[in-house]
Amino acid sequence: MTSILTVQTWIAESKLKTKMSLFLPTYPDSVLTDIEQAPDKLFESMNNARVILKKLLHEKVTPLAKNLSTDDYFHDLKIIYHGSEISLQNEDETVYPNESILTGVSAYEFLRLLKAKAAEEHFKTWLEFSYKDYSHGKFLFSDKIPKDEAISNLLRTRLDKNRQHLLHNPQDLKQYIPTGKTIRADDLLQQVKLESTLFQAVMDEFEQEENSYLSNHPGLCLLS
Repeated sequence: MTSILTVQTWIAESKLKTKMSLFLPTYPDSVLTDIEQAPDKLFESMNNARVILKKLLHEKVTPLAKNLSTDDYFHDLKIIYHGSEISLQNEDETVYPNESILTGVSAYEFLRLLKAKAAEEHFKTWLEFSYKDYSHGKFLFSDKIPKDEAISNLLRTRLDKNRQHLLHNPQDLKQYIPTGKTIRADDLLQQVKLESTLFQAVMDEFEQEENSYLSNHPGLCLLS
């Protein structure tokens, strides 16, 4: 099941002009029976397929401002830029292509320039964010950002927004409990609280690294 879903997802995301039905294997009766008896296996296989595709994805780092790529900062930072309603470009006026994968200082510089652009106008951008042991899947970024707000702070707010909503509105947890499951709302709430705590701890480290980076590059603060 995982193999089939991996190939199907890869073809769909690569936008290949071909008919999948021409060569993809069909689901055998045994797999269909497993799904019927244990629907969670389908979601497990989907998640496994996503993990495989991420490992296979070719990482393309867009070159950014000169003399920054050698700095010893943000080694654990990765941004996947899926696209935006407007054209985004770096300080060298190089346009970021859709599906760009940026790491290290290049990733931070992308966030800094995105923040500066978002402070001037409203538009939608689709991203993925990873830092150390935390990974946040594809999300929509369309917030209006004050020019003086730190990137670490805007990430804290945006990426933890749904969890904070549930922690303050536990009655909305019901929509996240799969039909037929006997998960207690209190248990799910504790899981959300734990995830939020772990996320905030990771962002504490990001904030420390950001402050150190900016203190060593005071000119960037004026551009932010």
